[in-house]
Amino acid sequence: MQKKNAPIGVMDSGVGGLSVVTALRQTLPYEDILYFGDTANCPYGNKTREQLLKLSGNMLAYLTQRGVKCVALACNTTSSLAPVLRERVNVPIITIAESAADTVTQAKLKRVGVIATVFTVGSGIYDRCIRVASPDTTVASVGSPNLAALVENAATTEAQFDAEIRACMDDLLARAPVEDVILGCTHYPLVLDRFRACFPALRFHDPAPQQAKRVLKYLTENAIANEPHRAKLTVFTTGDPDVFREKCEAYGYGETYDMEFLKV
Repeated sequence: MQKKNAPIGVMDSGVGGLSVVTALRQTLPYEDILYFGDTANCPYGNKTREQLLKLSGNMLAYLTQRGVKCVALACNTTSSLAPVLRERVNVPIITIAESAADTVTQAKLKRVGVIATVFTVGSGIYDRCIRVASPDTTVASVGSPNLAALVENAATTEAQFDAEIRACMDDLLARAPVEDVILGCTHYPLVLDRFRACFPALRFHDPAPQQAKRVLKYLTENAIANEPHRAKLTVFTTGDPDVFREKCEAYGYGETYDMEFLKV
């Protein structure tokens, strides 16, 4: 049986999963978090299934070896591989894609757009998850080959973000006249202000809060929610730890977490 003081694992292709950490901090402020961001191999959205299984499998093995009590799979691209990954470990994996379906059902959306990576859209994971949760909802999806990488690059300008967002969203709106759009990559909520600036009439939905609620539900049902204390956020990355340090400090994580940043 998992211990209450065991940490939650979060895994993502890079810094994007910090949007999930933000949601977890708000919903589960006393939970320690081990975050693995595979920045050296980001972006994931243009890789093959075999490459993704190897990379995500390595992250998952690392986190489980460190004793996490569950894993929040923040990366939308690898959410489609969850059935295979779940066979490899004995801890629950709670995916962002399944949580996005919760967003659709709670908001009672009957027509929704999804912007995600090329791999995520090609996998059909959002279509399947939403169809199971809300069979009457129609889904239109567009994949961006560039946006996640642009978010990872600290030198990206607003003009570059806007150009990529407009190109993808114009394509999406040409396919379906949606008013609600799921941000189907954890990197995208980090530039939510650019989405809203480019398309102020649309409603953009971040699945991360619903994923945090799913984690809370699992911990509560199994009586393994941690006791009140100052939580710790430990970041493991294959890239530059200072990139994460700067992001976490900018988001104010140091006010609520003890933080450590390590290269692996």
